[in-house]
Amino acid sequence: MKIPESTRFIYETDSLSNATPSILSYCATIVLPEKSVTYKDLIEKFLLKVQKDERIIEPVSEKLFGTQIPMSSFIKKAEDFLNKILSFLCENLEFNSFSQIQSVNDFFNVLESMLTVHYYSNTKFEVFDQQNLAQMFDDFENIVVFASIWSFGATTLDDERTRFEEKLNDFLEKN
Repeated sequence: MKIPESTRFIYETDSLSNATPSILSYCATIVLPEKSVTYKDLIEKFLLKVQKDERIIEPVSEKLFGTQIPMSSFIKKAEDFLNKILSFLCENLEFNSFSQIQSVNDFFNVLESMLTVHYYSNTKFEVFDQQNLAQMFDDFENIVVFASIWSFGATTLDDERTRFEEKLNDFLEKN
């Protein structure tokens, strides 16, 4: 396979201990401390994006499109549950395959994809039933759990998957 010269690769690693000096001399190295970006930063970014999305929020009334649900109610509900579940997942899971922040970023990618496809896409997908935004308000916690399973749970193997399921079920029973 021939790769064009204009193509660049980005590698993420948690250690450079096996990298040779010659390899490092060809690479730009960016070091980000583990806690430079937190799940709370990504929650804030997601909520700001939702608030500015005119497919979701009517700019004048500041309500979810086609509903009487104030944007502030949705944002509060989303923020509360996202903080609960992500703090639980980040504090109770071991991140063997990926970094914590990568898992949280994957979580938001899955969450946003689900919301877009099912609730506020400009394109109708025949495979999916598109719901209204009032239904999104009601379904939000279930969608978050689904995104958690496919982002955090998908990176687990064998016994880890069983432990993940047990911990998530325990969290859901208590919340």
